[in-house]
Amino acid sequence: MSTNKQSFKTLNLIYFALIMGQTLFALVVFFIKGEIAIEDLSPFNMIVPILSMSTIGLSYFLYNKMKASGQKLEGVHAKFNHYRTSNIVRFAMLEGGNLFAIVIVLLTGSTFFYLFFGLGMIAFLMARPSEEGFINDYNVSRGKLAELE
Repeated sequence: MSTNKQSFKTLNLIYFALIMGQTLFALVVFFIKGEIAIEDLSPFNMIVPILSMSTIGLSYFLYNKMKASGQKLEGVHAKFNHYRTSNIVRFAMLEGGNLFAIVIVLLTGSTFFYLFFGLGMIAFLMARPSEEGFINDYNVSRGKLAELE
């Protein structure tokens, strides 16, 4: 397998492991806390949506900020290393918001907060790393991408 394919395979493995971890945690919490008990006056009714939307927005903001500095790098290897780091930072931000929502479900028993976990997972799924994303985000040509091999 070429280094090019192996590099993206490794990054995608990290991505899918994070998805599985979040999903399995959400399922475990769902089966532990199976009843719906929405608390109208819970302070978490404001905290979770704000934190969830903030982590989604901040993850994309930081990724774009990092991407802008990464585009200035010389060499496809340096750009790919930067792309990998930028993606991992984005994944961490998204995962943090998602796990917070699930922990609040666990603490309160309110399945309402699964809504914000779902929104976070949609954002996470949209952040999947790919060769096309790397080429577009870091202004790398397909010919230069072959240098990763």
